[in-house]
Amino acid sequence: MMLISRVLERNSRRRDQRWQRWLEQNHPGHAKDRSNSFIALMALILEELLPILDPKEVIEEVVVEWLSSQNQTATRCPPNPTQ
Repeated sequence: MMLISRVLERNSRRRDQRWQRWLEQNHPGHAKDRSNSFIALMALILEELLPILDPKEVIEEVVVEWLSSQNQTATRCPPNPTQ
């Protein structure tokens, strides 16, 4: 409950918009750009969790890894069912 209340507080302060702008400026046109608002919400949650889980990890680097993984998945060709 504490995590949710903290994330909701950050969201009410429009902190998610900061992440959305960051995504648009640093990763325009990534494979999941239509999901920027969801990724921004995940980043808000990560802001609360990461200091506890791994204080040495940098939030932006984790988000870049998410985007990289999504880009790789999106660019793979689906298998041809007729082969």
